[in-house]
Amino acid sequence: MLYTIQNQNLTVVLSDHGAELQSVQSTDGTEWLWQGDPAYWERRAPVLFPHCGRFWNNLVTAYGVPCNPGMHGFLRDQPTVAEEVSGSSIVFRQTENSETLGRYPFPYEVRICYALEEDTITVRGEIKNTGTRTMPYGYGGHPGFRVPFAGGDLEDYYIRFCDKSGAEALCFDADNCFITGGSRPFPLRDGDRFDLCEDFFANGSTFLCHMPPEVTLMTDRSGRHITLRYPGFPYLGLWKAPGGAFLCIEPWCSLPATSGQSTELTEKSDLLRLEPGQTHTHTYSMQFSVR
Repeated sequence: MLYTIQNQNLTVVLSDHGAELQSVQSTDGTEWLWQGDPAYWERRAPVLFPHCGRFWNNLVTAYGVPCNPGMHGFLRDQPTVAEEVSGSSIVFRQTENSETLGRYPFPYEVRICYALEEDTITVRGEIKNTGTRTMPYGYGGHPGFRVPFAGGDLEDYYIRFCDKSGAEALCFDADNCFITGGSRPFPLRDGDRFDLCEDFFANGSTFLCHMPPEVTLMTDRSGRHITLRYPGFPYLGLWKAPGGAFLCIEPWCSLPATSGQSTELTEKSDLLRLEPGQTHTHTYSMQFSVR
């Protein structure tokens, strides 16, 4: 089922399938969100839980018992319940079921909250451990933005970091997007700008660490821009399918598996931990400016 929240600036459509954004339109008709062409990428803005990324050969255990939460976890394909709906906000809720327990042996409660204020959508993920033992988990956002959104080509767009404190790119297996260990400097034009081009994404995605907590997707052709703010998220992914007219900017709280290694969830160092009854909240926002 689809739900709509709106104000004088934006009309936002969401689905109870995975609590996923479906559309973000300005009052002038501009669509900011990728619309899911299966020839490139069929999704639009999935919520990632209880894992971000892939497992090596699907070799994963929890407390020694084989399981498989799947690439990017399973929440994106689970039905959710719209618990609280108003004109400018909505809360989706999802809990464990027989299918999820077979893939991830932990009871949980997830609430994904979308709130619209002026030209900004705030996304809040509340993760609760409803079980009796420590729960390791990952969580992340995967919004895909339509590029170009103000004319021109991909090469006319760039990402501006909010300051010149730098960023590092995690070392990845380019073919399969597994961690290989370590990081390297991520060069930026003028110390704060990353210029988009198809060649850069020919080998998949890039994930950054030690980066500023805010980036803006923009073009010098127009004052229109998208700003993401993601305080508390230690990793930021940049990905697009070759030829697809979109860019994903992904705040993550955890990472894919290490190349060549099986994964024991309770030992994976980048996963978060929740004790029984404990809740963690993760918040990021997207501002869509038509200036």
